Amino acid sequence: MTAPMLTIEHPPWMRAARCVDSDPDIFYPGWGHAHLVIYAKRICAQCPVTTECLTYALDHDELNHGVWGGLSVMERRRLARSQRRRSA
Repeated sequence: MTAPMLTIEHPPWMRAARCVDSDPDIFYPGWGHAHLVIYAKRICAQCPVTTECLTYALDHDELNHGVWGGLSVMERRRLARSQRRRSA
C-alpha cells in the first residue's frame, strides 16, 4: 500500500515572491554565514511581497530559521518582542 501524497497549500502571495526561483540555502544559511543573509536580504529588497512574507513569518512563529520578509532571525525576534510589548 502506498502512502497518500501530502499536498501543502501555500498562500497565493508566495507565487509572486522573488525567492521562488532562488536556492533555499540562501534563505536558510545557518549560523556563521552572514554573507548569505546579506545576499538573501538583497533579493528580499526587490520583492513585491516582503510585507506579506514578514507578516506570515510572524503569524506562524518563524523566529528560529531563515530570512523572511527581508529580516534575519535576530531581527524578527526583536520585532516580535517589540510587538508583544506594545500589545500587552
